[in-house]
Amino acid sequence: MSARPARRAWLATTLATTLGCGAALLGAATFTACSRAPRRIAFVGGLTGRHADLGQGGRDAVQLALEQAGAAGEAFTLDSYDTASDPARSPEQVGKMLAAGHRVAIGPMTSSIATAMLPAANAGALVLVSPTVSTALLGGIDDHFFRVVSSVSDYAGVSARHHVGQSGRRRFAVLLDDANSAYARSWLSHFAAAIAPLGGSVSREVPFKSDLKPDHDALAAMALEAQADAVLLICSAFDGAQLVQALRKRDAAVALISSEWAATEDFLRLAGRAAEGMLVSQFLDRDSTEPSYLAFVAAFTARFSRPPGFAEAAAFDAAKVVLDTLRQQRDGEPFKAALLRLRRFQGLQEAIAFDDFGDARRAVFLARVVANRFVTLRA
Repeated sequence: MSARPARRAWLATTLATTLGCGAALLGAATFTACSRAPRRIAFVGGLTGRHADLGQGGRDAVQLALEQAGAAGEAFTLDSYDTASDPARSPEQVGKMLAAGHRVAIGPMTSSIATAMLPAANAGALVLVSPTVSTALLGGIDDHFFRVVSSVSDYAGVSARHHVGQSGRRRFAVLLDDANSAYARSWLSHFAAAIAPLGGSVSREVPFKSDLKPDHDALAAMALEAQADAVLLICSAFDGAQLVQALRKRDAAVALISSEWAATEDFLRLAGRAAEGMLVSQFLDRDSTEPSYLAFVAAFTARFSRPPGFAEAAAFDAAKVVLDTLRQQRDGEPFKAALLRLRRFQGLQEAIAFDDFGDARRAVFLARVVANRFVTLRA
């Protein structure tokens, strides 16, 4: 917010406090203490369970966005809804949000949760603005689902062209988590389709379900039996870290690659030295020098005593989309209509532009794990 709107908000708040709400007359685009009680913003994601790193990171980033808006004179409070990383609990959370009066929610964070939640959200006209859901199954549909990242087709395609076209690898063994099959199977299908014209193939698929306490060592052994050029992981940070350690224990030189799902700071912490040299596709450029991104990193680190990752950056972008839309929403205008009318928003690293179906495009990055950090590859 610029200094002038911030000053208007401060003046209105002062007038409301001293003279009553009727004394403060502001434009509709500015929220103040006199217009209503603090506006409640909903976040929904897996705050507990095996994928809680994404949910907790996303929630914290949204909290930061609301606190920054508060410092500029706006009043928001955060209502968090926990899916416990369980698709079966997702429709229940939609009911709770609607009962609380929410018409938009930031989240969810994983594709399996989104696909389970969307029918109830559509029925209740609850708009979901997801930071990180990228399954191709939800693309090109006129519904109440929006996302600030691209479809897996972009991420899998870039990864495929790099590993086959540039690195010369042809045969891939794949470890994938079918507990989030809406994402994992979608990612794999686009990766396989992209490597085929280049002479690549998937020599073995090793599926597992993270919610069934898989034997990571046994899974690693099955993947290595294929004697592929590289092992591809399509799973969460927790399972990815366990699998990387098991794979390196059996073959220290095996080439490892991963989809973006595992690319959180928890993965680096849990995998340790076993992840060194691994290549990972990314939602964001961690080495970006964009001033807004650097300011976000500094603010988030100061607030939560840890650096943000892709989930936090994408959730902050999603929160900005929601807040900017609320500021410009017309009287009586449904939130979905307002979002489609505005369409374009400025994110931390790039512009976010929605098409008619609520899908956005985001730059794709590849990073290598070097000295326990993700280092973006440059062309």
